[in-house]
Amino acid sequence: MSDDFYIGYQKKAPKSVTALIRRTMVLITLIVLPVAGMAAYFQQPADDGTFEFGVVREFPGILVESPFPHFVFAQDVEGTDFVAGDRAVLVGVGKHGASKLLEGATQSVVLLQGSLIYRDTVAMIEVVSIMDEDVNVDTSRILEATSVRYEPEAITVTGELVDTKCYLGVMRPGAGKVHRACASVCLRGGIPPGMLVRGDGGDAVWFLVDRNEGKPLSIDPEFAARRMTITGSATMLNNLPAFAVDSWQLTDEE
Repeated sequence: MSDDFYIGYQKKAPKSVTALIRRTMVLITLIVLPVAGMAAYFQQPADDGTFEFGVVREFPGILVESPFPHFVFAQDVEGTDFVAGDRAVLVGVGKHGASKLLEGATQSVVLLQGSLIYRDTVAMIEVVSIMDEDVNVDTSRILEATSVRYEPEAITVTGELVDTKCYLGVMRPGAGKVHRACASVCLRGGIPPGMLVRGDGGDAVWFLVDRNEGKPLSIDPEFAARRMTITGSATMLNNLPAFAVDSWQLTDEE
């Protein structure tokens, strides 16, 4: 019998078998480490955005229902760059919008409890509760802000339909085909849609997409993560970029 023949129940493998195993492990290591390094190097960085999950703050301010549910801060928001007069998009807990929470309460001064979500200059609040009794705040600075809407500009843009809650920081990634199923459910649940427009250099801008002139926004949630072209008016609601849609069409093929 050859000395190289090895049976598993033997206490020690032959030297030639041991050497083969060692050479194989070294070879695997030399292959795996560079491949892993290259994968890490070319990996896209994680999306920006912050979700204060499990942290419930109190925000005094004013509720605004149109063109999408949002909130005007009555005070500066501690630990952020948001100040009194800035606005935050409102959503419900989970994959739900905030429209039902605001029924009959628009332009009301309230104390809102919720978790903050933010990315760059845009804030969002996941609403836990709304209290409207005995809210003692100075609204002189923010009442005027509720009507501020900068002069709109008619443009046509092509980009990706996203759900704004995930894109602002709740999910990473919060856009792209890998996020399509989640985005579709969020949009169906009433999360305000957004349009993500990427430039040739990799830079991206995005808008909250709202209805124009009171008309219902009829973009199918199943079009999430798909490329479409929209025409309408771009504007700024204080710190919130918005786009009032006149027309839209899909520009990709499944």
